[in-house]
Amino acid sequence: MLNRDNLFSWPPAVFFWALICALLWGSAFPMVKTGIAMLSIQDSTGGKLYFAAYRFLLAGLMIFAGVRLSGRSVSLPRPGEYGAMAVTGLFQTTLQYTFFYIGLSNTTGVKASIIISAGSFF
Repeated sequence: MLNRDNLFSWPPAVFFWALICALLWGSAFPMVKTGIAMLSIQDSTGGKLYFAAYRFLLAGLMIFAGVRLSGRSVSLPRPGEYGAMAVTGLFQTTLQYTFFYIGLSNTTGVKASIIISAGSFF
């Protein structure tokens, strides 16, 4: 019988979850393009950034809900670590996704996916 501890070591389960993650990751480009088109924000940089912020807020809430439902506790960082987290969030994540959303809105999803994936080789 499988339990929670060995579920991710069972090869069929590992394959299933890897496939789900690949499908979700691969769907990000077309879904962002579709969302930008549906909201008619192709020419609005601020609109694209609001759209990105809502996606990340929803993703964060879903992660917290998943952790809560799993019965695990959420550990908060030590008070001295908040500054480093803010700097990392501001400079790495915010700038990276600002350029990502602006660039993605100016090209096709296929080209963007190939360029992003090529980053692994460099």
